[in-house]
Amino acid sequence: MDPRSPQPTPRDSTPVPTRGDDNRTRLPEREARREAAANVVRGELDAIYGGNSGIDTPHTTPVSPAADQPNTKADAGKAMAKDDINPYDKTHSAPELNHTEQWKQYHSAWQMYYQKYYEQYYVSAVKHQFAQAKPHETSPPNTTTAPDDDGVLTRDEALYELRQNIINQATSRAKKVRKSRHFIPIAAAFSVIMVFALLQYNQVLVAYVKAYISPGAIEPQNIIVDPNADVPVGPDTKMIIPKINVDAPVVMNVGPTNEEQLKAMADGIAHVRYPGASSEPGQVGNSVFSGHSSSDWTDSGAYKFIFAQLERLAIDDVIYINYNSKRYSYKVYDIKVVEPTNIGALNYTGSDPVITLITCTPLGTADKRLLVYAKQVSPDPAGAKKPAASQEVTNVAPELTGTAPTLLERLFGSR
Repeated sequence: MDPRSPQPTPRDSTPVPTRGDDNRTRLPEREARREAAANVVRGELDAIYGGNSGIDTPHTTPVSPAADQPNTKADAGKAMAKDDINPYDKTHSAPELNHTEQWKQYHSAWQMYYQKYYEQYYVSAVKHQFAQAKPHETSPPNTTTAPDDDGVLTRDEALYELRQNIINQATSRAKKVRKSRHFIPIAAAFSVIMVFALLQYNQVLVAYVKAYISPGAIEPQNIIVDPNADVPVGPDTKMIIPKINVDAPVVMNVGPTNEEQLKAMADGIAHVRYPGASSEPGQVGNSVFSGHSSSDWTDSGAYKFIFAQLERLAIDDVIYINYNSKRYSYKVYDIKVVEPTNIGALNYTGSDPVITLITCTPLGTADKRLLVYAKQVSPDPAGAKKPAASQEVTNVAPELTGTAPTLLERLFGSR
């Protein structure tokens, strides 16, 4: 048979298109192949999702646009997808009532997953911290050092963890501060400042302490029931003020210079003569007595704070002076604060025997002078005599007696 002669075409076979029919038959063939491939993919998806969605979708058979074409590959694709269900119809068809519950379960499952994940993460961190704890650190009371099996920390474990974190942070920061190069210079500067402040103002601190504790340490012999009673006393000259617990010796007739007066006040209360105030106890005129309210700790003497509470005296308070084996009683009638240079405040021109007590104020400083005036009530002031002319004073210091310079003032020559 001549191979070039036309071949007979079987009835059931697909006719081979000629060159003129190539454009008309190629497009349906491509569509048939594409539909066959899509049916294969649909079949695979249906095999994956089949039976899991719980959604009944009507069985539909896709209609191939090339169904009438005699293409064996297209027929094979149609046969493969003939009994398959379209996955798009399965996932996009109208859901039934149980579809919402399934989404809730799906959402809850994811929440539980993330919750367990983070719980296990923090539990492992706590276990690691407990494993690194120092041997001397004690375990939390009534608990183990590891969390519960379900990964939830108890209250005691949480408190123990928080306490250990605070202790560790405090210890770490303390070590950093101690090792800091700036800590030593700051501490040294602070210490120097404190030393200078103590040297300059120690009399203020000690004076307030003395003023606070003196009333509680009152001596029994300073309690006098009747200020007008004429009782025998010893030959020692002394001053007694029961209200502020003063019982100190008196140094009589001290010289006019400030150095002489400061030396006398180291041994007690100084009797100082001023113009118009040169009398002695029991004589008409003014008798002046000076004492320290405070003094520097480097100064000598046991009476550096004898008048620390003099400002507590009020009108009608009683002051006693033993002089020449006789007790003289005085009652306060006036109190003043004056400048150190106001010597004229001591000048008395009356006809009664009076006394004036002098000390520095405010407490612990020498800025001003506190003057307490008292008038004799016993013995009878009517029998008092005037002082002798030889007792008059013409040479006197430029200001009322004060305090000695502090240690720093002596070192640096300032006041």
